[in-house]
Amino acid sequence: MAASFFVGLKKHNQLLVQLMQNCHGYRYAAGNNKFSQPFLGSGVMSLTSTSITKAYKISMQGIIFCGIQGSGKSTFYKQHFFNTHIRISMDLLRTRNRERQMLELCLRTSARFVVDNTNPTAEERQRYIVPALAARYELICYYFDTPLEAALSRNAMRSGKERIIDKGIKATLNKMQPPAFNEGYSHIFHVIPAIQTGYQVIEVPEDL
Repeated sequence: MAASFFVGLKKHNQLLVQLMQNCHGYRYAAGNNKFSQPFLGSGVMSLTSTSITKAYKISMQGIIFCGIQGSGKSTFYKQHFFNTHIRISMDLLRTRNRERQMLELCLRTSARFVVDNTNPTAEERQRYIVPALAARYELICYYFDTPLEAALSRNAMRSGKERIIDKGIKATLNKMQPPAFNEGYSHIFHVIPAIQTGYQVIEVPEDL
């Protein structure tokens, strides 16, 4: 039993290394058990908000997505954060234990990350917020305010395990709590579907 456990742990650690190296440009030094961040250069991908552009330049940054299934979170990540932030997602990692280990790895190496889950309640979001703030990360939240009809339509185009039953999406919507600054964020953005640009990104003023 012990041998099989350590074999499984070794394979999981190898998966983390592969994700960091192949998908995100990190380099692993086995001798000192550390990752080095890739050189990002001076080019910054700009969105419609100047605040988002400035946010890319902060090294220790955690981004938390929240929104129902089919709201476009993963597509938004691929378009705007794939080259700069590690993706932490239950769709990818499958278990909370692997997710926790990936988050801890990011915090230990000061790597930027995006949590790409539904994260409907403030309580659920705290599992990422508390350790990230303790590690002195800046936290930003993107709230995907997608109409239910649009999410159901996107979900209908999926197949296999990627497709969620409609009542599951409705259940997530029913418990959705919009993010608030008192959770620990420095910026909150609302992401709204737009016909021509794909998304409209609006920063929420802190004094609202």
